[in-house]
Amino acid sequence: MVLRGVTQSPDSWSSTGVSEHRRQTLLACMTACAVALALLVRPLQHMNVAVWGPSDPWNNGDFLGAHWLFWAVQQPSDVAAALFWPWGETDPWTSFPNPFDAWLLSGITERLGFPLGWNLMMLGHHLLNVVATVLLARAIGLRALHSAASGAIVAATPIMLHEHAMGHTLTAAVWPGLLGLAALCAGRGVLAGLWIGIQGLAYLYTGLMVGVAALIIRPTRGLLLALLIVAPYLLYL
Repeated sequence: MVLRGVTQSPDSWSSTGVSEHRRQTLLACMTACAVALALLVRPLQHMNVAVWGPSDPWNNGDFLGAHWLFWAVQQPSDVAAALFWPWGETDPWTSFPNPFDAWLLSGITERLGFPLGWNLMMLGHHLLNVVATVLLARAIGLRALHSAASGAIVAATPIMLHEHAMGHTLTAAVWPGLLGLAALCAGRGVLAGLWIGIQGLAYLYTGLMVGVAALIIRPTRGLLLALLIVAPYLLYL
């Protein structure tokens, strides 16, 4: 079976064909996101009241660790010194496998307040996973309806919902890797390397898995960019 997105360059399409393809892709993304939001209609009604995810968040170690890191990043003092008292923890960044969401998003979530900021962040990751699935399906040649169905399946899959329910943050965010694979299937190796590198920063193990998959699907020099992006963090650890 030949993948349509791999063998047919967008440059060979007419402008009308490209516009129609994009319109159908956009419609598929919107349809899949609508399904995802419909499945979450009850949690959405309480986004500013209770944490979406863990049934008992304050007894959930993964949630507590991530929530603490979001709080710690915004503190003016070295709160890590209080960890493992009386010796202290020298560097919390090496104690967490995915600190970058706290570094990048904690300021926004703090301004929105808890739990609303946290819930919106998790919802954003969830919807981006859905959209990235649709784009990957389109990149390998699926029709818009089938691509929308793929996104809807991801929105309802127990594995994905389990990640949210366990209070995980960036371990549940696989959308950079999916976007990387979509770019790879479209013949855009450098862009694929960029997204896969970002996935590695989000969570090293997921980035490694996606990188191996990319090398199997289509080895290209552009994938080296992923290693360049992740390398400083690997050396820091």
